[in-house]
Amino acid sequence: MQPGIIIVAGSLAYDRIFNYHKRFADAILPSKIHILNVSFGVTDVRQSFGGTAGNIAFTLRLLGRRALIVSSAGNDFQPYAKWLTRHQLDRSGIAIIKTRPTAAAYIITDRDDNQITAFQPGALNEAVQWSALRHLPVGRIAYAIIAPGNPFTMLRLSRLCRRHKTPYLFDPGQAIPALRSQDMRSMIGSSSGVISNDYELALLLKQARVSWRQMQAAVPYIVTTLGQKGALIYQGKKVIRIPAAKPHSEIDPTGAGDAWRAGFVAGLTQGAPLRIAGQMGAVASVYTVERVGTQTHSFTPAEFAKRYQRNYGQLLQLNSEDHL
Repeated sequence: MQPGIIIVAGSLAYDRIFNYHKRFADAILPSKIHILNVSFGVTDVRQSFGGTAGNIAFTLRLLGRRALIVSSAGNDFQPYAKWLTRHQLDRSGIAIIKTRPTAAAYIITDRDDNQITAFQPGALNEAVQWSALRHLPVGRIAYAIIAPGNPFTMLRLSRLCRRHKTPYLFDPGQAIPALRSQDMRSMIGSSSGVISNDYELALLLKQARVSWRQMQAAVPYIVTTLGQKGALIYQGKKVIRIPAAKPHSEIDPTGAGDAWRAGFVAGLTQGAPLRIAGQMGAVASVYTVERVGTQTHSFTPAEFAKRYQRNYGQLLQLNSEDHL
């Protein structure tokens, strides 16, 4: 694949992360979920920069890829904007909505790394205007990731990619309930691949009103991430199993899926086969779980390659695109 810019469309948000030192399952009675009323005593409240677009772009940058964020942010975005500039992330695709705050996620994590999230969309309720998308450097885009964000921005960008024959990874995730069935089918059908966890996959099939066989026939590959069990990549009738990489410690799972996607797309854009790209995703994800927050990890390409070799017994050559 030719080198170039990776468009990352999704959310930008301030994450407020809380720890719950017990298990959600111990506080929820399955026979009484029709009248759910529970309370969780939390500790260690932390705020960090997050959102699907910000998280994915951050890790792509660590991997030497040029990422351009497409999203909406609010009137309190200045601290986050400085952070992105500090890390050399392109903000030219971010629409600033002066009448709304930046989105915020309130995340409670239990001792088994299960999470309950309340999401305040704020500026994400405003779609990036079509006129702004038309000014994206389409001639220099190598790949796009359409991650959960504003539904209309997701749809508009998918149409732009289809028009310019730009490959993109469709990652509907938390946006599935907000997307129309026909729009999801359109985005699935014109994508280069679909990625989700196993729960999201079941929900996507239901909400998009497509069968598993129909989805397999529509896209070149489907990625299903399984947390500590690794991932599965379906390519036609072929199933590629990606073992999970081993973290040094498990502190905070928030953002691990976003880092996985960044590693995967970094592999694809340097021409790696799906297995290698998936293993790159797995290695990228463990850096995140070892730190609190979603954009607090760091590594050099050499360190990443060494860790990849330790986990999978193969040499990895990372091609930086910083010269572009």
